[in-house]
Amino acid sequence: MLITAKMNREFEACYADELLAELYGTEGRTPDEVATIHDGQWAYVRLSHRVWILQRVLLRFYRPGWLEWLARLTERSLARVPNPDPRSVAVVTALRDDAVTQEIVADARAAAAAYAALAARAAAADAAALAADSADSAAIHADAASEADHAERRSQLKDLVELLKGK
Repeated sequence: MLITAKMNREFEACYADELLAELYGTEGRTPDEVATIHDGQWAYVRLSHRVWILQRVLLRFYRPGWLEWLARLTERSLARVPNPDPRSVAVVTALRDDAVTQEIVADARAAAAAYAALAARAAAADAAALAADSADSAAIHADAASEADHAERRSQLKDLVELLKGK
């Protein structure tokens, strides 16, 4: 499968047509190329934008793969949570079975809201401790958070490319 400038335009990509033409050429790019090229204008394409187009292509052309990708994202997120809510865990099975219902979505949202409130309290405590720390320490924490975000985006790209292979 090749991803083209025209596909990006259909998905309402935020890039100008001229830039899309330069990035994708007349033939298009493979999912692996979209994930890994860093030459020319590709050096300025953020990881989040690469994930954005690959997940839209996956949804449009291969729904089971898109559901599996969402299940993997959910699993990675839940792996960071001690004792995840069973309602959140149920989402993974529902995604893999293509059996997501409004009830499952509502339960997952309720579980996520409860966790978000808990995480917000923990973050506030961390922020207070960090404020007491030096500016250097704050910069180190910010760098670590940025690297964690990049690592997650790279994992997402790897999964998307794998799921799009042969499509």
